[in-house]
Amino acid sequence: MARRCYPATLLAGVGFLIASIASVAVAHETGAFDRPLTDRWIIGRVNGSTGTPTAATPGPTDCPVTPYAAEPPNVPATMARTAEGERVSFTRTWFHAEGIWAGLSPAQQGEWYAGPEGQKVLWVRPGRFLDIDGRRLDGPAPPLEATIPDGYSGAIQASGLVFPTEGCWEVTARASNRVLRFVVLVHPAAEHPLRVLATPESTG
Repeated sequence: MARRCYPATLLAGVGFLIASIASVAVAHETGAFDRPLTDRWIIGRVNGSTGTPTAATPGPTDCPVTPYAAEPPNVPATMARTAEGERVSFTRTWFHAEGIWAGLSPAQQGEWYAGPEGQKVLWVRPGRFLDIDGRRLDGPAPPLEATIPDGYSGAIQASGLVFPTEGCWEVTARASNRVLRFVVLVHPAAEHPLRVLATPESTG
């Protein structure tokens, strides 16, 4: 069962996750997805004209990191349309199994981080209820904290996930007797993009 915790940093940002879907087309138009964030990622398009996203950052040999799905979900609520009429996915980084999809916010650049800032994840799930839990595979740690706001009656569900420590983590999501499991390498909290951006550079 998901631990429905509500860190202030996540509550302030989960609404942004859904709002971001509407701005996907703008980001694509302005090249935001193709800036030097990485040249490994190619944004998923429903028409199948793109390449295949690479896996998440490989972990240690004993951390079986799950590769991202080759194609995004063909679900209108996760798509925006460009000026040319092309349908573009909310993110390039999706996991998928048994009708459940988990899409990491594009701001994360395909990477996962520990710390209270958390990461925003958009889900496509059957039914109306979603449970999320997680455990560290390579050492002791408190369980994953999941924020799952109420009020999502359609196919999509916003969430915020907080990993209390770095390491190799398995995340399990359940909805309508279906299960999605994936393994990610979680980077140290000090490397979280939100924390790095908020830390003033040293002036010496």
